[in-house]
Amino acid sequence: MKIAILDKVHPLIEEQLVEKGWQCDNLFEASREELKQTIHSYHGIVLRSRIKMDQDFLEKAKSLLFIGRPGAGLENIDLDYCEANGIKVFRSPEGNRDALAEHAIGMLLEFV
Repeated sequence: MKIAILDKVHPLIEEQLVEKGWQCDNLFEASREELKQTIHSYHGIVLRSRIKMDQDFLEKAKSLLFIGRPGAGLENIDLDYCEANGIKVFRSPEGNRDALAEHAIGMLLEFV
């Protein structure tokens, strides 16, 4: 299985995918247009938010089985298209909980 990693993410993600025997290609510098030319050969995409996963882009990803989004937001992924075409979408919304708690405490301390 080939995975396209489109943004810099925690190295543990790639390590664990490689341990499963999957090929990971770091495509951090590729433009949207360059990716549209090669994305058809990938089974998975891992990204943050650099490239918009709209219908125009996803139609080119003929072999795509999943999109992994380390983070909470899914606003840059066409979820309706993914559902209609059997593309699983994974995210990790709990990643921001520590920062949120720290920010809330900081705001409370401002008023003390």
